[in-house]
Amino acid sequence: MITIVSGFGRCGSSLVMQMLEAGGMPMVGRFPAFEDDHTSVARVVIDPEWMGLQDGRAVKILDPHEIQIPAGDYRVIWCSREYAEQARSQVKFAAMMMGLHPTRESVRAFMRSYVRDKPKAIKKLIALAPKPGILDLHFEDILSDPLGAATELAQYCGLDDPKNMASVVKQRSPLCARGLDMEIELLAQRSA
Repeated sequence: MITIVSGFGRCGSSLVMQMLEAGGMPMVGRFPAFEDDHTSVARVVIDPEWMGLQDGRAVKILDPHEIQIPAGDYRVIWCSREYAEQARSQVKFAAMMMGLHPTRESVRAFMRSYVRDKPKAIKKLIALAPKPGILDLHFEDILSDPLGAATELAQYCGLDDPKNMASVVKQRSPLCARGLDMEIELLAQRSA
């Protein structure tokens, strides 16, 4: 079975991937984001042969409504975040990575896109994994109760080390942070 970790950008999917890795699940992609060119939105279609080779691994797929995902044996984790904070984080990230100027309208545009696109994304994911169904993890809940979220995640994925999974969660506010300090700290931590 392939574990799909999905959501919209800046939803906590990287954190969930880090928790799964800490629980012993093999990953596709590299720490800390665990993103792979094979599942990029730019690709539009995921190669069925490549996907078939990912059995037993966690694969991150953002914006699943925009990507053709081949039929397979999947369990799906949907990562949710409060829309306004997620949009602020997405705009901040785009501004820092691409030199764009963040505006209130760009935040509102992302929020509208989440409302518009979530039903399409969820419908597609439900069709991929009717059993065992989708696990919906909320970023805010992971931060407020790491062990509870890790226990739920471990049970859903058949993992047995929720304490280690919870240990990767950094205590912080769910509000959008100003810079990319956390991302930079994670990269430095792993390379040390």
